[in-house]
Amino acid sequence: MKIGFSAGHKDWSRLGDRKAPEPVPPELNWDLWLGPAPARPYAPAILPLNWRHCLDYSGGYLTDWGAHHLDILQWALGTDDTGPIAIENVEAKLPPVPDLYNTATAYSFDVVYANGVRANVSNRNRNGLLFLGENDRSIFVSRGILESKPEELRREKIGPGEIHLYESQLHERNFVDRIYDAKPTISPVEVGHRSITIPHLANIAIRLGRSKLQWDPATEKILNDTDASKLLSRPMRREYAV
Repeated sequence: MKIGFSAGHKDWSRLGDRKAPEPVPPELNWDLWLGPAPARPYAPAILPLNWRHCLDYSGGYLTDWGAHHLDILQWALGTDDTGPIAIENVEAKLPPVPDLYNTATAYSFDVVYANGVRANVSNRNRNGLLFLGENDRSIFVSRGILESKPEELRREKIGPGEIHLYESQLHERNFVDRIYDAKPTISPVEVGHRSITIPHLANIAIRLGRSKLQWDPATEKILNDTDASKLLSRPMRREYAV
């Protein structure tokens, strides 16, 4: 299985060159925006959207796309309530720690499950998920894209006794409907937590220069690596500590 994410640091706001401290705009409560994250002077290069490239607030494209594509991986494998047992073959390019934009600009790693399934995640892979099956058959999915090899594979009807996935055409509508019928949404918070755990583990390995991390999905602990375990949480600013 191959999964592709974007990489680099995109300047969504076109303010990326204004990284030096500037006066806080009067309409912005900068302290509240920072919340429990470390205090730092305001700089336009952080807001809006470009905060995704700073490890104080985000995990870069790894967590950005990981919330989507790795959620599909977990869904497809039936592991929504658990997760992998290891992150292996971790490689990445990481800017210097003092840089404002310090998330990984390139990366590759394998997600390993207890049943032997292995998925490679890399910015070198096509953006989306490629499921590789027997006899050279495959399915590729991404936003607005569904491809199969052979082509007729995508036209096969799912039988009544086979798995039929939860269908949701609009997340907002799904959320409102579930309020009224008290049924689970298509992606409950617990499922999202399990999905985003994977790129968080990858980021921990990248930051520490690890090629591998062992993970216990039952206890949600990193095994045999004290320094990596410390990065599963971080100190909060006293005013916002929970």
